[in-house]
Amino acid sequence: MQCTVLEKNGSPCDNRCRANRGYCTKHNAEYQKLYESYKTLEKEYDGIGLETSPPGPPGSGESDSWKIKALKKINCGREVCQQRTEVNHRFFNQISQTQANRNVNWQEGNRSHVQRILKLQSEVKFWEGELEKRDQQDKAFENARRIRPAQSATRMRQIPYPDTARILRDREIAREAREIAREARELASSSPEEQPSPSTFAASLPLILIAIYVVFSL
Repeated sequence: MQCTVLEKNGSPCDNRCRANRGYCTKHNAEYQKLYESYKTLEKEYDGIGLETSPPGPPGSGESDSWKIKALKKINCGREVCQQRTEVNHRFFNQISQTQANRNVNWQEGNRSHVQRILKLQSEVKFWEGELEKRDQQDKAFENARRIRPAQSATRMRQIPYPDTARILRDREIAREAREIAREARELASSSPEEQPSPSTFAASLPLILIAIYVVFSL
């Protein structure tokens, strides 16, 4: 009986095999090696526990840890799909099916391969989408973090400096007010003979009060 396996370049195997086996000795050993390899990878893939939604806010340590685990799970799942697909194409091809159409175990094995491949491809696609979304969220967070200091600096630059003339004017008003207040204190401490008449003092009283208010409010 002819070996039913296809070589990696697509050509059929020239080796013979026993009637009750579809693979020659060489390809039977290769099949066992591939089988053990993707089974080991599948165990690793299934063992990577991953929350559906990334924990923690964007840019946090929890988010970074989740992304590392997600990438590991994705790469592992891709490798399982690649190895299972190779087994399916080369060891469960149409030539094999023609020669083993009465072998129920062969048909079930092929179907199981296809189901597992499709399931893994769907899961890997899902995790790729979740990882891409979290990457975009982290990038937006980082951009916003860089923009905030720049915006603050821009706002500081946009604050106008106080008008120099206004400052000088206020200083002059304050100087005059202090001078009036000083004269008022001197007047209050002078003797009755030196004090002005009541009418003169009453006329100056509003200015004196304003001066005192300005001095104590500075």
